[in-house]
Amino acid sequence: MHPALMTGGLSPALMTPTGIPRRGLVCHHDLYDPTSALQIIPDSSGHGVTLQRGSAAGADSSDPAWDADGKGLVFATDYCITGGLVAPPLNGPWTVIAVLKYNGTSGTPLCLGGDAAHFHRLSHGGAGALMIGTGAGGGENNSAGTVAMSAVSPVAIVWSNTGSLMTLKRVDTGASATLAPLAAAGTAKLGVGTRSDAIANVVDAMTGYEFLLYSCVLTNAETQRGIRAIRAFWSPLGVTIP
Repeated sequence: MHPALMTGGLSPALMTPTGIPRRGLVCHHDLYDPTSALQIIPDSSGHGVTLQRGSAAGADSSDPAWDADGKGLVFATDYCITGGLVAPPLNGPWTVIAVLKYNGTSGTPLCLGGDAAHFHRLSHGGAGALMIGTGAGGGENNSAGTVAMSAVSPVAIVWSNTGSLMTLKRVDTGASATLAPLAAAGTAKLGVGTRSDAIANVVDAMTGYEFLLYSCVLTNAETQRGIRAIRAFWSPLGVTIP
């Protein structure tokens, strides 16, 4: 959690660090809590979109654990989820910037889900990699390409949907995969570690550090500015993001 949030009663200028693009910003969750106690993770954007650990406002067995010194959440068949979002539209345009360490063998690290069986997600693509999936009430299409992740270091990724094309890109290597999305129905909810149309396909091993959701497709310049700001926040905490 950004230190500014510890003081309460803050203006949005204090809640969102310099450099994070504001255009279309829906919510911003950095998973840092030096108390290692937060159950409801606040929205640093000031828009009030909280991220809940597990299935309830109180502690339960589906809560991801805080990593050492509260630097990230460790997901091991558990998850976080938001409520229904006013924006973005489920079928785009939208962008997600995420920083995570993925060492899973199954499950869903990230999902924007709507009605039951309607979703867009990132899922296990084999051998430490992620692929894009999309479902609209029956079956699922998955990207032919995958993006290799790291089991030992945090990696920044950008996942976007123009409405006609979804793209997943790893920032440091430039590796990418694409998929044409199906027309999913419903109001979007963000799931971290699970599908969010229904609690399903829960990820088995991952550490999450940062998640930003936008109701637009960011330009490359905006994306790079945001990544620099994220690196600048985590570096003094001893977390290096390539």
